[in-house]
Amino acid sequence: MIRTIAISLCALAVAGCQYTVPLVDEAGLAVDSDVLGSWKGQTGSGDEIRLLILQSNTNEYVIAVPAAKSEEMVFKGTPCEHAGIPLVQCQFLGAVDGGQQRKPKYHYVTYETQEKQLTLRFLNKSVISPRISSTAALGTEIEKNKDDPRLFGDPMVFKKVY
Repeated sequence: MIRTIAISLCALAVAGCQYTVPLVDEAGLAVDSDVLGSWKGQTGSGDEIRLLILQSNTNEYVIAVPAAKSEEMVFKGTPCEHAGIPLVQCQFLGAVDGGQQRKPKYHYVTYETQEKQLTLRFLNKSVISPRISSTAALGTEIEKNKDDPRLFGDPMVFKKVY
């Protein structure tokens, strides 16, 4: 059975576009247990990428993504919904090497699970500019473009490792 839900897997900063504003301040949807675990896929350039998605509480994920062979980035994933689109807002928390950013960076993702496969699609920066400077403006742009088939970018496919 295919379930389409939007998940802002901040985890994929490697592939997704970074926004500087959150869409939500609090979690609104429950964690989906189908996405929990270790996943392996490829970036658009063919490099291997892994995700580790854990449940932090009933409404949040902790997502670890290797940025390079010796580095990992960590995100907080918050399931939410906007304009009838279920999403996960991924907020960059830091890197294993201690690297942090001055402002939080966010990614917004939709996902689909089928058996042991996870397909992610990030909010498309060609449709929704990453230069948006307020939560209200981000929400307005998503609402305005909710029927645009280009709202989310090309899919990234992951296979469950465990």
